[in-house]
Amino acid sequence: GLSRTFLAQGVPLVIATQWAVDSRATTALMEKFHHYRKREAMSSNRALRKAQRELATGPNSKLRSPYYWAGFAGFGGYTEF
Repeated sequence: GLSRTFLAQGVPLVIATQWAVDSRATTALMEKFHHYRKREAMSSNRALRKAQRELATGPNSKLRSPYYWAGFAGFGGYTEF
């Protein structure tokens, strides 16, 4: 997919989704992801996993469904940013 284009250009890690996703759910996931990545200095992979777990167990019962967060994954190598 599109991830390969970025990886071929030297981007070390791409966070992308494997299927069409809900915009509101993606916003919630990405806000949590960037919070953990920037404010808590987690690696991108770890921050994504923690954000996904938070949605899976959070108070919004709709967002607990894997449909809203499980499609996201890190592609490429491992990076600390």
